[in-house]
Amino acid sequence: MTSAQVKYYAVAAVVSLLWWVLLQLAPNMREILGGPGVLEVSSAVQLALFAAAGLVTAFLFRRAISKACGARSVVLGVALPFVAAEAFCVLLVTYHSVIGTSDTWHAVIWGPIMAAGAFYVVIPLGVATQYIMQWVATRYSSTAGGPQLSFIR
Repeated sequence: MTSAQVKYYAVAAVVSLLWWVLLQLAPNMREILGGPGVLEVSSAVQLALFAAAGLVTAFLFRRAISKACGARSVVLGVALPFVAAEAFCVLLVTYHSVIGTSDTWHAVIWGPIMAAGAFYVVIPLGVATQYIMQWVATRYSSTAGGPQLSFIR
């Protein structure tokens, strides 16, 4: 892995952790993320899952993120938070399955729905994240978008 890729994924992880903090601004998300209640996992586990979901999303959409311009950047900024929410929910269900604590398959359905309920926080954060990740992808690479590892064009 090149240093440009390391920086890109490091920023993706940090931004994902900041998302967890900033989502606390939305009352419905604060209720869900505010500890072990609804999700039945600690805040530390939630942070780890947020970082992992952000890394998965950044990996899968690296090419699209780095090459987007104009309206496409905004569309990605609006859409990718819902992809990341789904990735978080899949990771949450997997985590619960591995440790055998509860049946949380419904999180796969409700995660993006709850993110939509917090649209006034999710959409601006998504657009800002898109521009940050796009800047990092192009800033730290020798070619436009750098070495591409994503599956999505």
